[in-house]
Amino acid sequence: MSPGEGLLLLVVLAALAWWWAGLRARETALRAAREATEREGLQLLDSAVVGGRVRTVRDASGRLQLNRHYRFEFSDDGLRRLEGEVRLRGRRVLGVTLAPWRQSDGEFDGRGAPTAEPDARMSAARVPPARWTVVRGGRHGRPGEAD
Repeated sequence: MSPGEGLLLLVVLAALAWWWAGLRARETALRAAREATEREGLQLLDSAVVGGRVRTVRDASGRLQLNRHYRFEFSDDGLRRLEGEVRLRGRRVLGVTLAPWRQSDGEFDGRGAPTAEPDARMSAARVPPARWTVVRGGRHGRPGEAD
């Protein structure tokens, strides 16, 4: 085997390892999105997460790791599509962010602003703009607090 062939084989193996790690991270993100929506009584739409940003960061011990952000859609009433996001560092879930959703009593997810009157035809303009984080363990807060 020539050095050029060895280098090509190494590049192909590295690309395969990158692809495999991405598949495993996507499966972890989908599982986290499914668990968060089920825990809150919401419906995960399309049973899918879509990859977004990938960047490198250093962990507490100084090693480089990948931060991955995946987006997904969920519904509170079967009609509206709301956005959520899963953040991973390596294969560990950092948090799941959910847009405020409407509960059957007219309140927004118990942490957002209440509506004036329950109305199933609520427009997107009445949805509070803040996004909330649902982190493993049930702790809630603004995005970035859980990181």
